[in-house]
Amino acid sequence: MAEQNRTHVVVTWEGDSGLSATSPQVPGWSFGRPTKTEFQADYHAALRDAGVLGQVIGHEQRRFVSPEGIEYILRIADDKHRPERTELAWRMAAVLQSDQRHSDLDTAAKNPMGEVTYICCIASDTVGWVAEQMDSRGDAVQVALAVADEMVMTTQFATEASNESLPWPSLADRGWHSDMTIGEVCQQIAAGERVAVLV
Repeated sequence: MAEQNRTHVVVTWEGDSGLSATSPQVPGWSFGRPTKTEFQADYHAALRDAGVLGQVIGHEQRRFVSPEGIEYILRIADDKHRPERTELAWRMAAVLQSDQRHSDLDTAAKNPMGEVTYICCIASDTVGWVAEQMDSRGDAVQVALAVADEMVMTTQFATEASNESLPWPSLADRGWHSDMTIGEVCQQIAAGERVAVLV
């Protein structure tokens, strides 16, 4: 559950169509502009008009398509750890353009739009922070974390509303909780294990 007065806003680069923004804390709200300049000029007013108060956590994401036609998204939070998240996004891009992509993309749960969403995390991010970025009406994401110098570890989260289509164990079933860090989660995952959890 999101902390009171904390709103996550996800900005998507839409190519020739400009930029768009949505928020899981403001269902049904969307905002877009054809250029970055126009987007930045009107962004804060659009948030105020939507009734958004308190802390806003911004995220940027871009869409890609694998050679097999699978659409995927790389998302980074626009915070003080942006350089580390961006470096991880480059790692993920390299993996998803190599033959290794099959082991990840082929089995990854998709969001309601049919896309595979990768959230580029750092070890101190929490399960709850990731869950706040998800649509509680039904959503799935892949949590990515850099390991060692070049490796990446991923695990899958889905909202409880996805239980019928994705009968995965819950956080409680795994003995996890929303305040756990992604680093702690990954420490409990065996090498090569593909873990999927409802949050």
